[in-house]
Amino acid sequence: MQSEKVLLIMMVLVAASGCSRKEGDQRHAVATDKIPSATASAQKEYSIPREIRATQFTDKANWLNGINRQRRSQFLLSIAKEDPTPFLPGYRLRFAKSGTAAIVQVYRLENPGNSGIFITVDKDLDPLGDGHPHAILVEALTLQACRFSKDALWRNGVSLTQPGTFLLMAEKRTHIPFKAGDRLKFAAAGEAAIKSVSRKESGENFIRIFITVEKSLDPEGDGNPKFIEFGL
Repeated sequence: MQSEKVLLIMMVLVAASGCSRKEGDQRHAVATDKIPSATASAQKEYSIPREIRATQFTDKANWLNGINRQRRSQFLLSIAKEDPTPFLPGYRLRFAKSGTAAIVQVYRLENPGNSGIFITVDKDLDPLGDGHPHAILVEALTLQACRFSKDALWRNGVSLTQPGTFLLMAEKRTHIPFKAGDRLKFAAAGEAAIKSVSRKESGENFIRIFITVEKSLDPEGDGNPKFIEFGL
C-alpha cells in the first residue's frame, strides 16, 4: 500500500505546480492576472528546522534510504501531522555527499500517523551518501520567484503590471516565514522591504503567494532563476 501511494505521488508531482510550466501554457495561468488583497498571517509560532534527515524508507524498486531511486533529485521527509510544511522552493540545503542544492518543488502527503514531505532539489542525490541516516543542513532561506511567464503580464515570476510584485508557489500548509516589513535582497534591485503578502488557492493542494516590495523588480535580473535572500 505504501509503495502504491509513493507511485501515485510521483505522478501527481509531474502535474502539480503551475510555476514549473513553460511560457504559454494557459492551463496553469489561472488566477495570476489579478493580484489578491494582502492577507494577514495567522500561523502559529514555528521554527524552521536547521537539520533534517531523509526518512528511513527503502523498498525493492523505488526508494533507498529515503531517496527516490528513479528520480534521484527527490527525497522523502516525515513530519508530525500537526506541523506545517517547513520548506519553500528556493531554500538551500546541504547534503553530506552532494553538497548544496536548492529546493525546486515540495509536495505533502497525509498518512495515518504522519505527513510525508516529498522534496525535489536541483541536483541528483546519492542514496548511500546523502540518504538516511546522514544529516541534511538547512543552509539558507533563499527564495526563487516562480518560473512562470504569461503574455505581457508576467515574466520569470515577476509582474509586468504591478511594480515590485513577484510570485511564489507553495504547498498549501507551508510555513511562510516572512511578513510585511521584513527585508529581502534581490540580485539586481538590492535590498527592499516587503509591503504586502497575499495568498490565493491554486487547486486542491497548492497556494500562490504574491509578494510586493517597495522597489520595482527586473524580470531578468531579479526573477527566476535568480535567488532572493531572506536568511535564517
